[in-house]
Amino acid sequence: MRRTRLSILLVACAAAALLLSGCVWLKEGSLALTQPGGIGTVQLRFALCTTVVAGTPEKVEISCGSEAKATEGQFFVGLVVPTGTQAPETLAVTPGPGAGPLTLTRSTAVAQTLSSNPALAEAGAAAPPPGSEILGYASSVIAEPAGQTLEWTVSASLGLPPVADGGSYGGPMRVAVLPASREVTPERPASRPFSCSTEGDLTFCATTETAVELGTSDLKIAAPASTAVAPGTRVEVPFALDFSSSSAALPKFSLKATSTLPKAGLRLPNASFNRAARNATTRRAPATTRKVIVNVPPSARPGNYELALTATATQGGTATGVATLAVKPPLRARLVAPRRVKTSTASAKGIPVRVVMPVAGSKLVLRLLERGPGGSPRAQLKKIVRKAKAAGPLRLRLKLTPAKALALLAAEARLALKATISTPGLKPRKLTRTLRLR
Repeated sequence: MRRTRLSILLVACAAAALLLSGCVWLKEGSLALTQPGGIGTVQLRFALCTTVVAGTPEKVEISCGSEAKATEGQFFVGLVVPTGTQAPETLAVTPGPGAGPLTLTRSTAVAQTLSSNPALAEAGAAAPPPGSEILGYASSVIAEPAGQTLEWTVSASLGLPPVADGGSYGGPMRVAVLPASREVTPERPASRPFSCSTEGDLTFCATTETAVELGTSDLKIAAPASTAVAPGTRVEVPFALDFSSSSAALPKFSLKATSTLPKAGLRLPNASFNRAARNATTRRAPATTRKVIVNVPPSARPGNYELALTATATQGGTATGVATLAVKPPLRARLVAPRRVKTSTASAKGIPVRVVMPVAGSKLVLRLLERGPGGSPRAQLKKIVRKAKAAGPLRLRLKLTPAKALALLAAEARLALKATISTPGLKPRKLTRTLRLR
């Protein structure tokens, strides 16, 4: 984390400033910026305190302190952040000993006023600098007891700004605090417009004394929008990892896959990720892909399910990419065979049979039976057991010996094909087909 010293610029401070009471200002050395999770959200922290103004119009000195008389005041904060930074509507404020509770709420008017602060223009600075914006906040009215120094700790979680191409943000991230303060009196109520240039308004507006810059890391995980799968199948789903960093300490990640698909088998051939940024402009690491192997259970019901890949940094920060597994309905089980088969075909090539298996992993037991009087099974002629490697048709041939085929023809016997298809988690499907030799 790097701090930059800036000069304090006060509007209408000079002699009038030395008479001002009810002032709250940024505490020297309190501004800090951290990324506790290693990636993602950045934590901003600083302190505001009641102050005393001393010195001369040529050299104004401001420090935490107390006034001899009780006053009321109001303060304002402008956060100078990279454009698009996500910030809360209300800043978290923790009162110090003796200080009462207060709020700091987002205010567009404060942001606009601080952006047009003439003191910045006089100093030759842009407000805000290119690529930055000012987020304004206004406080409630503060009662400032006589002879008592009050302090408030302010904190905010700042989301990393977006990148034009939608990729990861490599930083570094620079944040500055623009404080402003004014006294509240019956003649000058808190309802009056906030202005940095109104003469006699008893208002301080300034740049922050310290700007802080932090090297940050960011990881985004992209996944295919939808992957079509069938029950009982195996599929590899690729996730693209986009990592950027300007931090001196690069995070290491462990990867974990989860899914809302019940009983799905998930496997990550490579469950870790650690890359260094190489592009000096974007601070991005080379593109990386991690594949999640999904074994879809045969009992999977049709529908859309989430498949998530989550990367967890050693510091605790996480990034997640979510893909959709679109489970198609299983195929309709079918048993197809000709009604009549030539005796020569049955003995030379075999009786052709096609069985449509609903999902991969389904088990087929196929029997060829000679039917007895009244249609009852009399003898099993052939039996085939197969396990489907994929959903779809199995093409089989049931071959008879020439003698057996001729005997069945002479007896005008009817033959029965009986198929039992068993799928884990589903009821067995039984199919029958009758045929004759000719």
